Amino acid sequence: MKTKRFWFICLLTLLAAGVVGQEALCQPRYALATTPSELFLFRDSGKWGTKSWVQLFSITPGSSALAGVASDGRYVYVVDQTARTVIVGTVGNVLEGPVWQQVAVVTLRSADGKEVPSPRQIAADGLGGFYVTGGASGGKAYFAHVRPNNGNWSEPVVSIGELASATIVDVAVTKSGQSAIIAHIKDTPSTRSSWTCRATAGAVSDAYSLLPNSYNARAVAMLGRAGSDGYAYVANYNSDSTFTMGSIRVVDAATGIPKGTGATLLAPSMIPDDIAAFTVGENSYLAIIGRASGTGAAWRIALDQTGEWLPLMDSVISAQIPLATGHQCAASDDGELLWYTSEDGTLRALRTTTWTTVPPSEFDGTVGESAKLIYVAGFSPLVIPEPSSGASLAALVCGSIAVLRRKRS
Repeated sequence: MKTKRFWFICLLTLLAAGVVGQEALCQPRYALATTPSELFLFRDSGKWGTKSWVQLFSITPGSSALAGVASDGRYVYVVDQTARTVIVGTVGNVLEGPVWQQVAVVTLRSADGKEVPSPRQIAADGLGGFYVTGGASGGKAYFAHVRPNNGNWSEPVVSIGELASATIVDVAVTKSGQSAIIAHIKDTPSTRSSWTCRATAGAVSDAYSLLPNSYNARAVAMLGRAGSDGYAYVANYNSDSTFTMGSIRVVDAATGIPKGTGATLLAPSMIPDDIAAFTVGENSYLAIIGRASGTGAAWRIALDQTGEWLPLMDSVISAQIPLATGHQCAASDDGELLWYTSEDGTLRALRTTTWTTVPPSEFDGTVGESAKLIYVAGFSPLVIPEPSSGASLAALVCGSIAVLRRKRS
């Protein structure tokens, strides 16, 4: 009799754990997006009240202009392009009603007085810091690596790096987080050819040309499962001087050396603006947002996982979408969703397995006629069970232990 009761209690405990686990699996996917004066959080299923989004904070237009956004799950990092700073904060109570808590405002200036002019793109390194790329000044382009000082954001360590005769377009962090790949364009000679270099804090390694067939680099994305420290994929706006098609070049993030003998040519009139790399199940893909014959388009391209992880052009799936803003898409951590912003200022999402748009009845990324979303990043906070479920499970486990103790005594 005692044995039956014991197994019955265990069964109830497992069932309760299963309910909580199922709730965790059904959690929404989140994205962060900025307008020049606001930061928003979005979810692809369920709503906060009646909306798919909530405004986390806003700033006074004019003195500040928000740009890129990134997150490592714990902290959110938002670039202020005008103030040359990065706002660091956290998001609490994500499931019920998100609450923004500002932690610090980091000035992108090193101890020796170097600064990052007009910062735009940002990428979290997963180790508690981030990389920020900026504009040019005095013939040099600048970037920064920032980390807290022994976990303290009030006294961050800011390292500034520079590239001569270059225009930086984007940055992606390697799988280990120990370095980053910076995609840039060489201004001299004036071919606008695409290049990459590896950055570690404020120092850069040798730069490599991505020629042939690589001009006007637009974006870079990292696939962590390829190679020893990930492969970087650089989307080039054109592969020659005619601007009729784009190209993709693959770079080994561990060495910084480009793979193969040249870039992979995209189909005619397939011109990329932004790129994301993601994995669904056992398969890895590239997502490209761009334009074809003057209309917006999104492409999903499978990667050859048996060889050099090159794009397989015979696997391309295309979807017509509104014209994108030109540089902003991001995949969810599980690879099931691709977020992108459009020229009309809204955020939209594609389900990557079917390559179809999430319908407005499930997700509405319109935050207002005057508010234009530009920069977007995926957001994956630590999934915590609903308080009621967690409390129920805890009570059940504690009750089970108490019953067993009484029976034994």
